Amino acid sequence: MTHQEIPSTGEQPTKPRFIERDGHLLVPHPRLYNALGASATALFGLTGGLTVKGARYLPAPYQAGIVAATHDKMVGVVAESEAARRHNIEMYNMAKIDFWNYPVIGHAIGGFFEAGGAFPVDREKDFYNQPEVMDMLDSIVEHNGVISMYPQGTRKNHERGQVSRRTLKPGVAFVALKYGLPITPGSSTDTFTFNHVVFRPQIHVKQVDFDHSLDFSIRKNKDVLRDFSREHIKPLMDELYSGLDEAQSEAHTSRNEAISEARLPKLVKRKLQIERKPIAKAA
Repeated sequence: MTHQEIPSTGEQPTKPRFIERDGHLLVPHPRLYNALGASATALFGLTGGLTVKGARYLPAPYQAGIVAATHDKMVGVVAESEAARRHNIEMYNMAKIDFWNYPVIGHAIGGFFEAGGAFPVDREKDFYNQPEVMDMLDSIVEHNGVISMYPQGTRKNHERGQVSRRTLKPGVAFVALKYGLPITPGSSTDTFTFNHVVFRPQIHVKQVDFDHSLDFSIRKNKDVLRDFSREHIKPLMDELYSGLDEAQSEAHTSRNEAISEARLPKLVKRKLQIERKPIAKAA
């Protein structure tokens, strides 16, 4: 399936277009979505601001794509979503289903996340074996939305200021190849103080016909799977790793420079600045 080609009118969208499927909104609370955006703007405004660099690399309005970002803290998700919202990008976050499964409060938490554009995925299973997730991805791409993914997976065990090739999950590559979507690598400094979000140039991806090249639901032929990974997945993930590393390095450098120039006591500056640790090289 390919996404719709909608001719550009030269006008920027002024509000999000909420995707509908079977008469139901996938993002069910438009007013809450806008309220969340306003709250994020106010919060970042009170804590040194949110600086966005490389926004020109984001998908154009009404153009489907993927934003793959580093993921050290939850505030990074808020920052990257707010950066996209400011540039009229409709971004839908792939989030772990655990939020929806919490006892008693899971329904409320899940609804809150959905209001911000998130949808659940079970990380214990291959998401391309989850029909509800694939249906959601189909709908987003059909409506020229942008899929937000975090290939590092869980936030724990990640060193602050570091991207490791070994931690990157290949799911983003599968989605990009299935739909032929460009990937925009991104990173933020994962703090509410002087937050900097950086996007790097898009990685252009050629669509692959999975129906004929590989049966992901059965995966009996390990040789075919290995060859497919070597030809398509690994080169794409290596390129993504480089983009994420560059984005994170630039985000932290920009934030530290902004703090240095701010009128703050030296002790406060030292506490706020991030010391980026050496990068763990790919195996």
